[in-house]
Amino acid sequence: MSAHLPSDESRREPPQPAAKTENLTSIDEALLNIIQRYENESLAEAWLIARRWPNGVHCPKCNSDNIATAPDRKPQPYRCRVCRAQFSVTSHSALRNSKHSLGTWVVAFHICSALSNPDAIDIRDVLPVTNRAAWNLAMRIHEAWEFYRSNPRALSAQRRLL
Repeated sequence: MSAHLPSDESRREPPQPAAKTENLTSIDEALLNIIQRYENESLAEAWLIARRWPNGVHCPKCNSDNIATAPDRKPQPYRCRVCRAQFSVTSHSALRNSKHSLGTWVVAFHICSALSNPDAIDIRDVLPVTNRAAWNLAMRIHEAWEFYRSNPRALSAQRRLL
């Protein structure tokens, strides 16, 4: 009976590291590069700002480009001088009221855009999030995509959802 059980010595050995000759595909390397790049929140925010407002920051309510930037970024980094609305890159978008970091959102966007039919499992496998959080990220991204597929003018007019 003891012949089938592993010896005590083998249970105490530390696990061996993965082989260094492991071949990564170009997609895996690209994804690893994206994850490492957007761990910095300021880079993730800059990426989102460049995608949402390619011609400069605009107010999501009145579409004015007369914007003031708060020096301490509190309570919001931008304020419209016309309608006095305070907003950020996440305001009036799929990212609104999210507890996830901007870096998590950027990586989730890249995962969903790289795959032909992405789902929550793909996001969960790459990002350190729970099943429920991955489902929430995937649903918000899909809702934004469906909105702009059905309303192509909305994207060029105001770019509210990413």
